[in-house]
Amino acid sequence: MSRLSQLRRQDASASLVLVIVCASVVLASLDLFIVNVAMPSMARDLHQPNLSTLSWVLNAYAIVYASLLVLLGRLSEARARQNGFLLGALIFTAASAACGPPRASGC
Repeated sequence: MSRLSQLRRQDASASLVLVIVCASVVLASLDLFIVNVAMPSMARDLHQPNLSTLSWVLNAYAIVYASLLVLLGRLSEARARQNGFLLGALIFTAASAACGPPRASGC
């Protein structure tokens, strides 16, 4: 084991790592929960009387989420891990903030 990896393992506090991992799991779960909560609104906007016809939304979301998770996780392994996690959290936060404000009617 190289000296650098030994230093990184010694510097990482177990409780800090646990908090970061738990926060990322909460973000991922919250994101999927928000999509589920938004289903009735999406059905109204898309003029779909039956929510079961919108199951493709959740399927597409899950497929894209899983594929990007694997791809970007591998890229993060090849690069600096800390920067990959922070970049992912920043993109998630920015995308959530961009989708949050209500749009004007007629958009």
